[in-house]
Amino acid sequence: TGTWGGIKQYLYKLKQRLRMSINIYKSLLNYLDPHLALDLIDFLEENKVFDQNLVQILKIKTLARTKMFDYALEIIGQLNSEIKEREEIKKLQQELNEQKESTSKIIGGSKAQSEPLLKKIDARYQELQQQHSGTGKLVFGFEERPAELTKDIIESAIIYSRYMYDAGEYPEALKNALALYYLVEDEQQKQNLLWGQLYSEMLVEGKRDDALETIRILKSKLDQSTQGSQMYSFANRAYLIHAGLFLYFSKDLKDKEITQLVELMSDENQLSVIQLTCPYLLRYLTAAVVLSKGAQLSDTFNLNTIANLIQKGVCNYNDCLTEFINAVFRDFNFELARETIRRFDDELKTDFFLAPHIAILKNSCQQLIFETYCKIHRTLDIKMVAEYIGGSVEAVSYTHLTLPTIYSVQISVVAVSLKKKK
Repeated sequence: TGTWGGIKQYLYKLKQRLRMSINIYKSLLNYLDPHLALDLIDFLEENKVFDQNLVQILKIKTLARTKMFDYALEIIGQLNSEIKEREEIKKLQQELNEQKESTSKIIGGSKAQSEPLLKKIDARYQELQQQHSGTGKLVFGFEERPAELTKDIIESAIIYSRYMYDAGEYPEALKNALALYYLVEDEQQKQNLLWGQLYSEMLVEGKRDDALETIRILKSKLDQSTQGSQMYSFANRAYLIHAGLFLYFSKDLKDKEITQLVELMSDENQLSVIQLTCPYLLRYLTAAVVLSKGAQLSDTFNLNTIANLIQKGVCNYNDCLTEFINAVFRDFNFELARETIRRFDDELKTDFFLAPHIAILKNSCQQLIFETYCKIHRTLDIKMVAEYIGGSVEAVSYTHLTLPTIYSVQISVVAVSLKKKK
């Protein structure tokens, strides 16, 4: 009976974790540009996180939000016959074919009307590329504003450039967005073109540093803006944070950039977005703060701040990361903290952003246990600490030991080493 009860409890927890993953991915996809979302869907497909047929349908529906019609139709062609015959798939296939034909006619007109301007943009871009030092974002501008430049021509160029992005022609879209930003006068159009620059830079190889600069510019403009409703402001801030997750949680983590992600997510306005609109983002803010603990965070937001947020239940969200912070900073329950770290592999391996960083997250959390234990104890039992952080104790000779505490500490073990278990 006890064994069966344990199995039922395990299956229940497994079901809860799967439900949490599904809810997080649903929410992420709502705030991600579809071109970025495709990377996330590829991750789900490669790692077999969910049913593969459902993932394929999700990819088709995401592609339907772009102008990559041929790719979407190709994916439909690869579906098994049973799914392909579903009414929703047949309807989607028909709509894609119709959109492909109608879009071709509309874009043809926009391209023809704006072609003289597009040629001047291309020529100027080539010229500026040759002059560019390769350091910093390219500042686009014309020596003289192109003659006979009308509002209609600019509008046509914007429509065509947006189409190029939607069709997956990111370098072309980026070039036009850089130029058009300096040609339009309307502030809302300028902001829209900045979003176009950001997403294009994120998808063009070698433009990541430019994207980091653009995301900071957009954050500054959102902070200064007084236009639009609060709901509109919240939505834009949510889009910006989600784009930031893609940029900053790269495979090669850098302390400085993780600190920038904390800054992006942690001011009062951004925290309101997390609390009221996207509570699951608390997972990524917590991870960023833990990962950046070795870097210099601001005085107003650090590990203690994130611990207070979690303890007060500011966000209606809970997972292994938030439970770890509670165990260490509120309850000082280091045994529970250790058990929580053991869940990281199972719970985070299906997370697109955090899966590549599980090892470093575990290491950072173990270090937090050690530091916190030392700060609240005058007597240090290294064998006990080794157990808390998942290490082993072996006989060696210590020449020195530096502890994160201002107190004098009595060590109850003379000859040990903290060696991580393999």
